[in-house]
Amino acid sequence: MNVISTRLSNSIKTYEDYSYLIVSECGNIRQKNEDSVGVFHTNYGLLCIVCDGLGGGLSGEFASKSSVERIFKSFIES
Repeated sequence: MNVISTRLSNSIKTYEDYSYLIVSECGNIRQKNEDSVGVFHTNYGLLCIVCDGLGGGLSGEFASKSSVERIFKSFIES
């Protein structure tokens, strides 16, 4: 795992043949952006995971971050 980005930012990243831009808006309800993203360079290519924090109630940031981590873990274990 060369790159993991668990908070969204507005920057262009380049890895081999891939370029990607991560952009997210907070929205109108919450003061803080609770979305998370994981960008992983694997032997199979680039794996991008995006999780919305909305369903996490008061812990949306934790819910979205742990979801990214669990999805990636499931991917590498499969």
